[in-house]
Amino acid sequence: MIFNKDLFPPDNPSVIYAPAASKIFPQYATYEAAFDSTNRMVVGFNPYGGGNPSPDGKSPGRFPAVFNDPLSASTTPDAFLKDYHSMQSSVAFDDDDNLYVGDNNRTRVLIYKKPFGTGGPPPKPGDLNGDDQVDIFDLSILLSSWGASGGVADINNDGTVNIFDLSILLSNWGT
Repeated sequence: MIFNKDLFPPDNPSVIYAPAASKIFPQYATYEAAFDSTNRMVVGFNPYGGGNPSPDGKSPGRFPAVFNDPLSASTTPDAFLKDYHSMQSSVAFDDDDNLYVGDNNRTRVLIYKKPFGTGGPPPKPGDLNGDDQVDIFDLSILLSSWGASGGVADINNDGTVNIFDLSILLSNWGT
């Protein structure tokens, strides 16, 4: 279940009983969910619970499921992490978006190094050389591409490197 945070009181002394869920994953016997930096959700299932989703649609769901957008209307997983005889009891992400899955079947922890790509924040507007700074080097790239159609210096993607791209770069200067 997913709950809307606006349903909960802002102060600790208040109590709310049986809040309505904003989204329910019906008939799934899930263990804890984990969220990466892009809000992708990975959840494990109790393999003995009926009704869990599975890759083949027939067997009981025993593999961790991936929901790319858990707030969407869909309750169907977007993918599964298919490990031989996995029976996960817990899942967690670290700060670098590496995924750790506790597997009770073989008493081990499965480590997925960045299973969904790099994650993290999008690049800064105006950082044309990818050094995570908007500075003189980016300005040089933009000015050398002035008037060109498209390319990395066309920050606003309007088809021309012009004053609008320069404005975006300068508004992010020093970040």
